[in-house]
Amino acid sequence: MKTSFLGILLLCSLMVLSGDVLSVDALNISLFPEDISEEDLEIYLEAYLNNPLNWNRCSPADIEALPLNDDLIEQLTGFKYRYPQVESWKEFQSKTKLEKQELNVVQFFFILESKQHESDIQFMNYTSVNKNNTVDLHKSLTRGKVEFGRRLAIGFITERDQGERTLWDYRNLSVTTRPFSGQCVLGLSSFKLDWGHGLLFARSNMAFKGSSVAGNILAGTPRFGAYSGSDENRYLQGAYVSQQWKHLALYSGVSSRRLDATIQDSTVQSFRETGIHGTDSEIAAKDTLAENTLCGGLVYTDSRFLGGILVFQSRYSFPVRDYFNQYRQSGFSIYQKIDLGDWRFSGEVAALNSEEYAVVQGFVFQSNQYTLGIQYRYFSDYFSTRLSSAMKEFSGSGGNERGVYLGMQCKINQRNRAGGYLDFYSENRSFEKGVEPLRGSDAVIYLDHRWPAKHFINFRLKRKLSIGSSAKYQTTVSARYYFQKNVSMSFRGIVNEINHDRGIGTSLSLSVSEIKTMDLTVGTTQFYSPVYDTRIYLYEPGIPLRFNMVSLYGTGYRYFIIIQNRFRNKLTAALSLKTQARRLVTESEFMKTFLVEFQMVVDL
Repeated sequence: MKTSFLGILLLCSLMVLSGDVLSVDALNISLFPEDISEEDLEIYLEAYLNNPLNWNRCSPADIEALPLNDDLIEQLTGFKYRYPQVESWKEFQSKTKLEKQELNVVQFFFILESKQHESDIQFMNYTSVNKNNTVDLHKSLTRGKVEFGRRLAIGFITERDQGERTLWDYRNLSVTTRPFSGQCVLGLSSFKLDWGHGLLFARSNMAFKGSSVAGNILAGTPRFGAYSGSDENRYLQGAYVSQQWKHLALYSGVSSRRLDATIQDSTVQSFRETGIHGTDSEIAAKDTLAENTLCGGLVYTDSRFLGGILVFQSRYSFPVRDYFNQYRQSGFSIYQKIDLGDWRFSGEVAALNSEEYAVVQGFVFQSNQYTLGIQYRYFSDYFSTRLSSAMKEFSGSGGNERGVYLGMQCKINQRNRAGGYLDFYSENRSFEKGVEPLRGSDAVIYLDHRWPAKHFINFRLKRKLSIGSSAKYQTTVSARYYFQKNVSMSFRGIVNEINHDRGIGTSLSLSVSEIKTMDLTVGTTQFYSPVYDTRIYLYEPGIPLRFNMVSLYGTGYRYFIIIQNRFRNKLTAALSLKTQARRLVTESEFMKTFLVEFQMVVDL
């Protein structure tokens, strides 16, 4: 790519979102696993931002699953009990007394029913350029959404990843309409289905083990949602309809699309999940497999009970090795959630092709000060679906797992919280002769302290132990201190230790907000990781919804600066500059890279 074209590309990049930008500070980082990738976090947040919760219809359990800090979650659940129905954001703010920054965060995750006659137009184009020896487009993403009140919404997305030869290698469209009433929703083109604990279809909250006990054990409300996300493979394409009555809800969908897959000897050897089409083999695998899916479900809900059943069938143009070399996969799921006040139960049973099955069942006890939870899970040896997102340890191996999760949270007082979890897991059996099944455990404890002026410090200690391997220990510290209301310093540190080898990483940043219309963040990251098993993951500030979480291995340093400027409350320009120097501990010369990210936020 020529430098002149790069300049034009940066100047022409547009991003449109409603409201202010979402900062990483609003998120509860302790909810995320230490090795979550930037792309995985982006996809996880997209599920909420593309289909926000309806404040007037959601439950406190749905709010508890949001990836927000504990203080904000506690406030929101309290507000939900006191103000279950709200007509406008002005009314919401007057009742809750939330600060402007907190309200802006809430507006990313919720909508209100009062939005009946408003029309919004939103477009998003994100561009990043990575300079090493040559300048190359790292990523370009354009997203748009047009809303005509609550009756019609149209969304689209286009994306080009690094090395792809087509300008719009990935493109998608979604349409959502309420043709008769707000209780009936019709969707066309791209969509996703959140159901139960994610045994068959995507889970509507976290699919990994975090520090939120309720978020881990209690599944959210089943729902269809429009899809305009950046994960190119994990969605359906066709049409769906959902109808809500007083106690019953109907879900029905049909999908027909083509998938990326590796096909050898007329058999699907594997699905390709990256969505990248740069090399010849990646291009050859693009859209090679046809998939047709039909699904339908019925859910009964009252004040204390939710129960539902879902059936589906998928047919493929080639037999799939992971599905016993069959052209077809079918199954059903039975899902239940019971609320008995302080005690809540949630579980799901699913079966595939009358041969494989999975079971998840747990309960949570919650008082004013304590939250306790236990969950059991079992996946038979070959239980696997393409769109599942259940909470598992061996996520890449389909089924073949059993485990028990025990979690606890304690509110010591107004300023101190503690908690943790134990997770014991094992493969059912090993597929290699003479090899023992993998077994292990995770143990996590954490302590959070907050001051009245919103300073805070968080500690997190994790031990991961696998049979036959050395224990791995990880200590994480994050803190923030406010010099003034708009000036703060943030620190994040991590220490990984295995076999007496130790990796250390620290990140320090200074943020100044509301300098007239500009926000500024500058900082540095230092890291040392002698062996690959001690590699470091650290969260760095970034432009909206972009957080740098690269794997840091070797030794080196990084510097970053993020500038945001607002114009008349309609347009926000954001520029991120990041540089890195890195070398292996056995080398003497540093390899330097430079990353530029640019976007503009326009509220039409």
